Amino acid sequence: MSRSGWSATRFPGRLRTIVLAACAAAAALAVAGPAAAEGRAALVVAEAAYPDSDAVLPTPVGDAGAMAEALRRRGFTVTTADNAGRDTLKTAVDRFVRTVEPDGVALVFFAGYGIQVGRRNYLIPLDARVWSESDVARDGISVDGLMDALAKRQAGIRALILDASRRNPFERRFRSFSQGLAPIPAPPGVIALSAAAAGGVVGDGAGPRSPFVTELVRQIATDASVDKAFEAVRDAMAKRGPNVPPPAITSDLRETFFFDPDRPRVAMAAPPAPEPKAAPPAAPKPPVAKPDESETRPEREREQATRDFQTAERAGTAAAYRDFLKRHPTGPLTEKANAAQALAEAAERKAEARRAEQDEQQKAELRRDEERREEQRRADSRKEEERRADLRKEEEERRADPRKDEEQRRGEQERQRLAELDDRIRRDPRDEGAYYERGQFHAQRGDTAAAIADFDRAIRLNPASPEAYNNRCWLHAVAGDLRRARSDCDEALRLRPGFLDALDSRGLVNLKSGALQAAVSDYGEALKRDARHSSALYGRGLALKRLGDEATGGRDMTSAFALNPQIDKEFATYGVR
Repeated sequence: MSRSGWSATRFPGRLRTIVLAACAAAAALAVAGPAAAEGRAALVVAEAAYPDSDAVLPTPVGDAGAMAEALRRRGFTVTTADNAGRDTLKTAVDRFVRTVEPDGVALVFFAGYGIQVGRRNYLIPLDARVWSESDVARDGISVDGLMDALAKRQAGIRALILDASRRNPFERRFRSFSQGLAPIPAPPGVIALSAAAAGGVVGDGAGPRSPFVTELVRQIATDASVDKAFEAVRDAMAKRGPNVPPPAITSDLRETFFFDPDRPRVAMAAPPAPEPKAAPPAAPKPPVAKPDESETRPEREREQATRDFQTAERAGTAAAYRDFLKRHPTGPLTEKANAAQALAEAAERKAEARRAEQDEQQKAELRRDEERREEQRRADSRKEEERRADLRKEEEERRADPRKDEEQRRGEQERQRLAELDDRIRRDPRDEGAYYERGQFHAQRGDTAAAIADFDRAIRLNPASPEAYNNRCWLHAVAGDLRRARSDCDEALRLRPGFLDALDSRGLVNLKSGALQAAVSDYGEALKRDARHSSALYGRGLALKRLGDEATGGRDMTSAFALNPQIDKEFATYGVR
């Protein structure tokens, strides 16, 4: 049976010739048809809102959205993950890998933080708890592992795009310095594009799109093949000036694909052979008879052996030379292939030894880290035992002296609470929550300067906290710094419109500064949210009375006293009478 399913012997003469020609044409179209027939799968990941980063990364989400849309227009089935934790990201990776078809095209795009450990690259999900290099391997997604999974799915072409060459936000926790990514290996069938060369760092612009991905999306929309598109991106970035590190490309493609889904994949061209020197024109030779098959076969075999050897040389691996020798066990290139295989095996053994040495160094470093942690745990244990001994001693003294009352116990609890907060900050100077809680502790005890200093640090670590701005606003207002108080209250309400506590705080600021109508407005908005808010009722009553509305102001103040008989004394501590 022919490809069409019909027997050619049914059609005699010229009709059979026509049918056979049609079948051959159909077969040719099946082989060289549009690339849309191939499976195209893409994974597009954006990680931006890392808790350990100083701020949300401005470009990954916008870049990933543009990449996903560009790839869908080019016939890719796209799996996406935005601001995903490890479990969610792992699920997306598994779903993407299942969509990859044998001999298809698989493309991975990641924008976020990448970290190298032991010269291996890991993609960091949003909820990674990274305190040491070993945590990276535990919580990160291995780039090598991801590419190996695509190889097991027998993807024909694997393309990797990493916009992850950023300064490691966790490096303050590492003993060893980590910047940018490690060199990205390119096994056969892989092409990789990184926003910066190994060890390089690219800063984020103002957003929402990076120049790197903007240029990449533009190239995807052209007729370029993937290798030419990546080269065009690299060249365009290199023209942005010496202060912008150009992207890096690693590749070992045997064939390439075009982003245009209507264009077929093509074999990569071998390096051109040097042109032979021109020879003087030869005298015309008499026609000779065409050699028969037995005369041309050795020549074809030699040409095929030469092509296969060139393929093995481009791969440069022992496996490639073994494959060549399996197909050509004898011949003029056999000795050269054996020698090249031995060199490649030696290089691979050396590389494996280097990796083993690096692994041992990493394990030794991890052991040292664990020893240091164990030593710290023992020291903490000794300190805790001493603290408990002190507590036992104080308890015995209290039992022996009945005059030590509840106030003393509360004082000890407060000292213990402050010590715990101090210890949290000592362990992690970037613990924004500990600064916030210590600021509240100081504020509740009337230590305004210490409270403001702690809220300053909390806001530097988390400039999007309306609670911290509101607390600092109140403290500035009580201290009489009304300009700073107003600025903090305004920012708290910008971050959280209608924030009841901030409206009450700004009402106090306006009351103390004489902006009485503004005070009435702020207190009124607060009372819309809680009609039994004694502070807002008393503050509005004072403002209305000062504006001359004695009746309405008196009713507000009477309601406030019914809720809190000491409200006038509280306002006196704020400097308002």
